Amino acid sequence: MVGCPENCVSHIDDLNIFGSMEYSDDSAICLASFHSGTLDPIGGNFMVKVGKALFEYAPEMRNGITSKSKDGDPAGKSISFEKMVDDSMLVLNAAKEGIKVDILDNHGKWLPGKIV
Repeated sequence: MVGCPENCVSHIDDLNIFGSMEYSDDSAICLASFHSGTLDPIGGNFMVKVGKALFEYAPEMRNGITSKSKDGDPAGKSISFEKMVDDSMLVLNAAKEGIKVDILDNHGKWLPGKIV
């Protein structure tokens, strides 16, 4: 879960986002979430979903913000967002047995894992 404070997207001059609906992992998270329509201008909480990097991130104008284009990095990840209905989603999404997850080890390397 990520939380963005009220009006956090009003300070966008130095922030970049790459793609639309699926963003490169170096995109500003709150701004990308607002761009996708998941975050309201008043801020709030949302879930970040991590996936495989796209071949290319295309620009698009959404919610008054134009994202930038960028070639994908095969070693990178893509991120997308999901609205939170309420905080109970945290328990439901995080506790299901058998769900595959990525685990960051002590050396900064992502490893596959599964909730048991």
